[in-house]
Amino acid sequence: MRHLTDKKSLKSIVKEGALDKKYNSRKCDGGYISFEANPPNDLFIDIFSELKKWDSNDIFELVFDAEKLLKDNYQILSTIPGKNNSKFEIKWLWDLENKPDNTDKIGDYAFIKSNVPLKYLTKESRNKLLDWAKENSPYKDLD
Repeated sequence: MRHLTDKKSLKSIVKEGALDKKYNSRKCDGGYISFEANPPNDLFIDIFSELKKWDSNDIFELVFDAEKLLKDNYQILSTIPGKNNSKFEIKWLWDLENKPDNTDKIGDYAFIKSNVPLKYLTKESRNKLLDWAKENSPYKDLD
């Protein structure tokens, strides 16, 4: 499962050791953290940067191991209870901007309540985050 965030948020995420609902920019999600389940490609990164009006170079991808989360009793939901979250909202925004509908080429939504510890990152994603942390450490120039 892939979560996209801006690089400005990474220091807080690393400090907390988790994705935490308090940093969710979508307050209407009511404490749920959103993911793209089984991302088939990187198209959603482009869509996400346009929807958020972020430079794609400022986006950081965190990939979590859904099997480990499920094994440890995390509930992965396809929608937020009481809400109808779907890729339709992306299609709707794209229609407003007269852009082609590519929602069939991105993964479905997935949601987890509260927070998701970084220990559930895939090995590759953890290594990318560690590389970012080393490059952005306040002590990197003290060698």
